Amino acid sequence: MRADFYLLSRTLSETSLFVCQLLQKIYEKNFSIYVYVSSEEKAKTLDALLWTFDDTSFIPHAIHKNDATPSIPVTISHIPSTFKQQVLCNLTFEIPSFYENYERIVEVVSQEEEQRELARKKYQFYQKSNFELQTYSL
Repeated sequence: MRADFYLLSRTLSETSLFVCQLLQKIYEKNFSIYVYVSSEEKAKTLDALLWTFDDTSFIPHAIHKNDATPSIPVTISHIPSTFKQQVLCNLTFEIPSFYENYERIVEVVSQEEEQRELARKKYQFYQKSNFELQTYSL
């Protein structure tokens, strides 16, 4: 398994735009993606942003509200996943209990110190769990 950390020198609002761009790149490589967010409100915000962030792109996505296996490439939810997809984009402050269902985990970290500290803890956890780790400073 692999975990990629994207350390951004951006504000939270700019981080949301980066997440959309990153999801587009992952989608274009034909990976299925589960985007784990901390609340239903955040799921709705990301859902709306994915429709509007780029006039020339289309990322098939939906908010997932139950245990049924999604039939679209990008699923957004605040509900822990019980199914397997290829990539988990974790936008929460926790390590999801279901992380082992994924081949790759993506962690996006803004410039806020609280997020950086949490990212360090996640990195240590994934390291102890024998993940292949990559860090990108952007």
